[in-house]
Amino acid sequence: CCHGGGDDVKPPPNKYYPHFDTTEDYLDITSRAKGVNGNSGKVSDNYYLVIGDMGGCNGGCDGCCARQKKVAKKMKHYVAQREKNNPDSQLLFVLAVGDNFYWTGASKNRFVGWKEVYGDKLTSVPWFAVMGNHDFGNDDVGAGCPHARPRFTCDMHNLYTKACGGKRPYSTDKQAYDSNALNADKGGVDGHVRKNWHMPDYTYYYSIPKLDFEIVAMDWNYKDFGGLGGDGPQKSARSTTQRCGGEHNFKKAMSSIRWASTRLMKNRSATAAAKNVAIIGHYPHWAQGGTDFRDMFIKGLPASKVNSTKVFNFFGHTHVQQCYNHHDGECVNFLTGGGGGCCGDGDTPGGFTAISWDSNITQVVECFTPDSKCSLNRFAFLQDDDEEGSSPTGDDIVGDDVCAHTVDDPSCPAYRGPKRGEITYM
Repeated sequence: CCHGGGDDVKPPPNKYYPHFDTTEDYLDITSRAKGVNGNSGKVSDNYYLVIGDMGGCNGGCDGCCARQKKVAKKMKHYVAQREKNNPDSQLLFVLAVGDNFYWTGASKNRFVGWKEVYGDKLTSVPWFAVMGNHDFGNDDVGAGCPHARPRFTCDMHNLYTKACGGKRPYSTDKQAYDSNALNADKGGVDGHVRKNWHMPDYTYYYSIPKLDFEIVAMDWNYKDFGGLGGDGPQKSARSTTQRCGGEHNFKKAMSSIRWASTRLMKNRSATAAAKNVAIIGHYPHWAQGGTDFRDMFIKGLPASKVNSTKVFNFFGHTHVQQCYNHHDGECVNFLTGGGGGCCGDGDTPGGFTAISWDSNITQVVECFTPDSKCSLNRFAFLQDDDEEGSSPTGDDIVGDDVCAHTVDDPSCPAYRGPKRGEITYM
């Protein structure tokens, strides 16, 4: 009752219209980038980090906050060591691939916790994020069906405001919003404290021409409808289902976001605006009907651009670090769900991904598993000064509270993915 909605809710619109600014580098990341636009240093001084499934503090499982903090500490150490080895080192941004706030999505003060866990240094740069299945849960009740009780709407009256796309909005059609996770100017929670957390819509892109680089943010959470909220529309997303007026409306709304995301992907690949592309989504191919976003993007490129466009695809959902595919000896499909937010000590290797650029302004893998500089091989009994070692022995059973909130962990009876540690190459 407290969340509103019900059987009288109208069906969602047939189409979803993302509203965000398509102006190139409107956050002016270029002004901090080394070796470009007349700035001092070398292009290789620049780098970005990628992390997923990290939101365990202030809402996740027993022990998940401690594991999230272990990975956060590793990230801080990586940044500090890079600066120590190279005074011109420049962290440009961080990419977050979903399940940002366990168990059931963003709520008031969760971004305060994000800032506390990762600290001033890491949160002083933009974080570009997408939603995971847990992010559509009961704590962000309006995220699934924003049309039901919108707190903000983009329409002809505010089309060119910052919230709806500024001078170059991606869409001009009316669109309602009702999510805690989206930018504060669209009604997201926690205001100024999350100013560097950028999620202007569920799907969007961001371009940095001086680095010949583009982020493409995808949302195919529709494909995991049975896992939304963690364990489905009648459990950890039941309040969202009620707000929507039933599962049919909820599913239709998620489908419209998926198709909007697909249209955006096809537009960006056909445009081929950058030679370096970073795709962020929440799921491996096996969790979204066999679709691999990197493959989708490359198939949409003009023939003349296929060989000269370098596409990295980042995703999470499974709570470890693992390369799903290589090209020319380098990882290109990154499972980077080892952010520590879920679910047990056996979810190893944990960690994050680091990507840099070479002298030709081409993105290159700087650090990924099994590199110990960005990977944790164990969580159990890990002391503050002991960040190495083998995985813990035993069955690595997760805490009793985990399977009551998620179907994403291999230890849970309802889990539908590959076995823990199973290599799933394309």
